[in-house]
Amino acid sequence: MRATGFCGSKTEDMVSIVIPVLSERLSARRCLEAAVSSCSAGCEIVLVDGGISGLASQLVANTPGLRDRVRSLRCTSQRRLWTLFRQGLDECHGKYVVFTSIHEWLEANALSSLAEEMDQLGVDLLQARKVKRIRRIPLKEQTADIIPLHTAISGPDFRELVELSGDQRLITPCFTDKMWKTDLIRETLRLNFDGSWGTGEILNFHYLRHARSMAFTDTVITNYLWASPVPSYSFRRIDDIKKVYQIKMLASQGHDGGLRIELRNHLIAYVQNLIFKLGWTREAAVYYLRPSMEDRFWQTNGITDTIDEIVDEATRNHKRNTLTNILKQLSV
Repeated sequence: MRATGFCGSKTEDMVSIVIPVLSERLSARRCLEAAVSSCSAGCEIVLVDGGISGLASQLVANTPGLRDRVRSLRCTSQRRLWTLFRQGLDECHGKYVVFTSIHEWLEANALSSLAEEMDQLGVDLLQARKVKRIRRIPLKEQTADIIPLHTAISGPDFRELVELSGDQRLITPCFTDKMWKTDLIRETLRLNFDGSWGTGEILNFHYLRHARSMAFTDTVITNYLWASPVPSYSFRRIDDIKKVYQIKMLASQGHDGGLRIELRNHLIAYVQNLIFKLGWTREAAVYYLRPSMEDRFWQTNGITDTIDEIVDEATRNHKRNTLTNILKQLSV
């Protein structure tokens, strides 16, 4: 594996941008160009190309505006997001790191503002904002009113915040709206996590076990097109859900009540999607999921229903949600 290209110089004050690519998309050029335009002198860009064809790294090599600013490397084995993160960090020289996605683009001057704020506050993590766009209309995502902006949160308040889960979660599972400390996230990525779903959540939970403080800011770090053709449901194995929550339970011992509710909701939504979005029959769902549901993990975490009862609940949820959506449409 060879890295090509270089941006910036070796310095502890540098901010590193890591762009992992698992599948080829035309939006890669826009993401890379935005990273270059937002990258000041104290900044570097590392592209980790895990795509089968290597189109992203070829794009860098064949584009003069990118070739001299982006360091590019290929990943041809164990092509998982977690692996790409780890390999990207091996190439980083910065004190702080920001991960971005080929579906998004960095805002101009956002990184220098975030780095200054992290230095001033002395925190281990900075949770920034993202902006969705419907065509050219920006929709700013809101932060809960109970969270003070530009204020360091540490000690018992920090630990209580870390334990939040479910719909009340204030720390998003996305990894594209944060600035991290490079040395701490290197510790985080030593975890042997090979799941194909839940990477953002595990990254958060495991990192926050190392971190001691964080802050929220209203600085916008990335944009993405809400109207882009993004699949509404990506298939994942039920064992991936189990693996994610095993780690989350370990990271939140003594405060796992909310996680158990969250786990149940994920399970019901998973079965609901299998039947009503992927077209499985009820009989197929019962037959193929029964062996997985016999694992003691589910019973230990309060899910004692049979697979038939879970399918029934998923069906009721689907009917209820469908009726709610119809009523919303009629009230408009």
